[in-house]
Amino acid sequence: MLWVVMLVVVCMQEGRYDEAMQKFLQVQHVGGYRPDLAYNIALCQYMLKQYGAAHTCVGEIIAKGIKEHPGILFNLLV
Repeated sequence: MLWVVMLVVVCMQEGRYDEAMQKFLQVQHVGGYRPDLAYNIALCQYMLKQYGAAHTCVGEIIAKGIKEHPGILFNLLV
């Protein structure tokens, strides 16, 4: 699966964000949620000017991060 992600990153570097986003979504569907994939999906959405979707995706990354690592919120506030 790593090689697929690397190929998709090449798509991003070439500016093919729609294709890259679809591939990242496929990888996430097969392998499950991963914050690095979600971040790259959000980045593709942002580059495609899908700002609302990108904002939602980043919000989900933060929410899941806080849920899985509750101490991170404390560290951010201190």
